[in-house]
Amino acid sequence: LLNQHIYNLKIEKEEEKEFTHRYVNWILPEIRREIEGGAGQLHLTKDKIESINIPFPKEKELLRINERLSAFEKLVETENEYVNKLRAQKKALMQDLLTGKVRVDSLIEIKK
Repeated sequence: LLNQHIYNLKIEKEEEKEFTHRYVNWILPEIRREIEGGAGQLHLTKDKIESINIPFPKEKELLRINERLSAFEKLVETENEYVNKLRAQKKALMQDLLTGKVRVDSLIEIKK
């Protein structure tokens, strides 16, 4: 998660791996603030990694959390794709209007 720092976390259960990945990504901004050294460099130590307390809920709750977060992530991805399509469409329409490919004279009320 941080350039030039690789640590291998061994987690047996797949649902705990999924939860851990999400949790570490969630707390990453805080970790970055805490480890920021001089000149904006980050120095992540083994002690810092080991000091991260990951609050594992009970198995049923963990599964429910992972399911909801997966559904939310899928929704966000779908909405982002939709926004990107709309932006591309807007760009194409603006280009058509600016080049005169599409005329809007009939929409403009000419006052004489």
